[in-house]
Amino acid sequence: MKSLYIADFQVGIIVEQEHLGIGQVNQAEDKNGRSYFDLELVDKTGTIKAKIWYDALARMGKLLLEPGKVVAVTATIQEFRGNLQLNISELTVIPPDQYDLTDFQSQSTRELKVLKSTVNKYAKSIKDKHLRELVVGLIRENEENYFLTPAAKTFHHNYLNGLAEHVVEMLEIADSVLVNYPEASRDYVYGGIILHDIGKINELAFDKFAISYTTVGKLIGHISLGMELIDNYVYRHLPHLRGSIKLYLLKHIILSHHGKLDYGSPVIPKSIEAAIVSNIDELSSKTRSFQRVMSNHSNSEADFSAQDFGLGTEIFLRTPSNQDLIDMEIEQQRLV
Repeated sequence: MKSLYIADFQVGIIVEQEHLGIGQVNQAEDKNGRSYFDLELVDKTGTIKAKIWYDALARMGKLLLEPGKVVAVTATIQEFRGNLQLNISELTVIPPDQYDLTDFQSQSTRELKVLKSTVNKYAKSIKDKHLRELVVGLIRENEENYFLTPAAKTFHHNYLNGLAEHVVEMLEIADSVLVNYPEASRDYVYGGIILHDIGKINELAFDKFAISYTTVGKLIGHISLGMELIDNYVYRHLPHLRGSIKLYLLKHIILSHHGKLDYGSPVIPKSIEAAIVSNIDELSSKTRSFQRVMSNHSNSEADFSAQDFGLGTEIFLRTPSNQDLIDMEIEQQRLV
């Protein structure tokens, strides 16, 4: 049974037979050619990197470690380059009947029924009949996957219901933004937000608590997969939309939502609606990435995290409400 969660981990603690899920696993060799395992372990409160070095691995014998398995871990919690990391000395795989899956599945803090009702409310509020038929119909046809899929593998909303939470977050931000831009079409902004990441239902696979890329996801990515879903639905149900400027304008929003060619969009935003959706997407995803880093360092005494690959910088871990921040300012004034 779980007695300690990742959110409570602190440097120097020794965990004994703690249950953790395997999110990612890689076997590698050190400079001397000796095998070791590089793991990402998870529970419902977060993730942590872990190592099984050669000497510990030699004691454990042959291990079958795969994403989606739960393991009992004995390890020392260390700090490496500003991040917590487990140095594992013992590890055993736990049978499925000996753990509660909910201990390891992180998910949106918003109730699933609220996510569904909110997305459907915005979809049905689209005034243009043809766009509304497309958005409402495509969500209805893919409802189960749409409302279960994570929004990403690692960087933001990377948990059960994450895609829907990301979409709802963007829709709520859009309402506050659109007040200032009356020339922008709410229909296209709402429709573009709801469908911008729909390709992720085929790009990402979610097994228990392990998120991975599908083969087709690796080959062509979620933007192309989203285009396939839209074109296929229009072909089967809305043939009158084929070749219409309405459809091209909506597809442009989805194709350009990463904002830059370097970020994977085949085109950059050329309409005010595409610009709004792209910038709201970046606001939602990037701010959540900051939250992820800060949460993973909630017990760290460091002022900054290590360099975060997704954000391209180290993250300041304090907030203005922290007494630590006030103490830092007092100390600086004393030194002056």
